[in-house]
Amino acid sequence: SSLAKIEPVKIHMCSKSCIPYTGDYKDLQVCPYITKGQNTCKENQYIAGSKSKPKSQILCVSFIPIIQAMFSNKESSQMLRYRDK
Repeated sequence: SSLAKIEPVKIHMCSKSCIPYTGDYKDLQVCPYITKGQNTCKENQYIAGSKSKPKSQILCVSFIPIIQAMFSNKESSQMLRYRDK
């Protein structure tokens, strides 16, 4: 992990897995997702009485450092490029 600089990132999620609270949704407190039945989810992002403990989180790992690590070693880089020849 430390050699490849791979660090998972915790992302807050709606507790019903509707949306991640990132991008346009990062400052929302309540899930805006609308179901097929035209009902709004309206789940709070945080545990009741807390403004810092999310109800649900996921761990995401960016694939870019993984690919960089695979190509940083000469031998593994050559093995990954076998189709170039």
